[in-house]
Amino acid sequence: MNVDSIQELSSLMQSSISPVVLISGIGLLLLSMTNRIARVIDRVRQLTDEKKVVEPEMERVLHMQIENLYKRAKNLRSGIILMIGSVLMAALIIITLFISQLYRLPITIIIVVEFFLCLVSLIISLLFYIKDISLTLKALDYKIDQ
Repeated sequence: MNVDSIQELSSLMQSSISPVVLISGIGLLLLSMTNRIARVIDRVRQLTDEKKVVEPEMERVLHMQIENLYKRAKNLRSGIILMIGSVLMAALIIITLFISQLYRLPITIIIVVEFFLCLVSLIISLLFYIKDISLTLKALDYKIDQ
């Protein structure tokens, strides 16, 4: 490998850093969302166990809480799937960058589309995350009003 190709490789590696940083940031968001969904699932299990032994009037309240938690779990699941899709798109960007450089292919448009899809997927997943937080506050409001 001559000096020119080493410089080209170095330049290529530098341009690959941005998607790697994006993957790292998304990973932290993904960790937060998976922790939230784990807590939701644990709480649903706890409430379903309680539902078996409470009076009928309390059963309705527990049912409403379980419904809210189920909505939250669905939102979190959608957000997690979209975040994983975003990470996959970022990984595809890196692979596409290397392939385009290795074979000298002019596939800039593919990289732009992959980056666009990566960010759109991330934005939609964050909207699901916001929706989960809203449902959490709604449940808290209901609890305070009781």
